[in-house]
Amino acid sequence: MKDSSSYDVFADIINPKNKFCGKECDLNSITFDEYHVMKNVFKPSSTLEDFQELLIHLYKVKSNILSSDVNRFLNESIFNFFRVCNYIKQYLIKKDKLERKVLSSEPDYRMIAVNANERLSHFNTTLTKNRLAEQFSSGDPSIIGGWKYNKVFNILAANHALSSVQLDASKVK
Repeated sequence: MKDSSSYDVFADIINPKNKFCGKECDLNSITFDEYHVMKNVFKPSSTLEDFQELLIHLYKVKSNILSSDVNRFLNESIFNFFRVCNYIKQYLIKKDKLERKVLSSEPDYRMIAVNANERLSHFNTTLTKNRLAEQFSSGDPSIIGGWKYNKVFNILAANHALSSVQLDASKVK
């Protein structure tokens, strides 16, 4: 699997499958940090080594007497690599759509005026951790990264809904 370029034509047409090196991954149990690492690995600037580290971690590929975890990864079929990548990609697309649907709202005109979205977009994960650490009186925002992604998402959705209701209530005269 050192050079996949001759197989890249198949990458998007291979059916997704949640199996790699004989193991499955429960994406519903990943942490907030793991989720964001997954998103970053699927950016165009990622390398095969980035995918290697991710899949070894998610699918708990362990070394054994005969081969190291990296060798087990490299000996896996290129088609299984594409299958599992498509599986994770579908999961990320589904979560991204859900986040946009549940967590987005009309931006405040003042935020638009100062270009807040673009200026803060690189810090979304850190700002989320800081905000939740403050909300839950945790002195260390990195603790939030170890929480399950679904737990963090549900808290953010509840906070967003509450904020929206409070904003609507403040407009009632």
